[in-house]
Amino acid sequence: MKKSFLFLTIMVMFFVSSCERTSQEGAYIKYESDTLSIEYPRTWETELYSYTFRPFVAASNDQIITTGVRKKQDVTLDSFVVERINSFESTQWGFRLLEKEIKDGKAVIKYVNEADGQVKLGTIMHIYDYGDSFYGIDCIYETEQQKDTAEYIMNSIKLKR
Repeated sequence: MKKSFLFLTIMVMFFVSSCERTSQEGAYIKYESDTLSIEYPRTWETELYSYTFRPFVAASNDQIITTGVRKKQDVTLDSFVVERINSFESTQWGFRLLEKEIKDGKAVIKYVNEADGQVKLGTIMHIYDYGDSFYGIDCIYETEQQKDTAEYIMNSIKLKR
């Protein structure tokens, strides 16, 4: 009897854990172009642009991811990141820089907009030095759950070399 109960318990645990993995994996779909792949929630609306400067946007009612492409024009990744930070901080939205890391041709920039010590809005931005262009991807969030989604999306980004 104990062996049957133990076996049944193990089978139920295995089934539950595999269901969780499957539902998580099925929650995202992949956008792929000649240069970029990115995973985003299946329920989000997408817009594919024919513009070379903004090839892909996906959004839910309260969260959005945008992509952008800009020719380098003799600008380094470091100077472009400084330009983006200065531009972002000059807005009236009151964002504060949390993190800036530049490593191996990729910049990660994180901002928050706070009120009374609470995060009202945050954004995660990745900028990639790729060929003769910079690829920028930005995802906003308001809640911790949305932040987790934003981090998942941003960590799924792959540039095709």
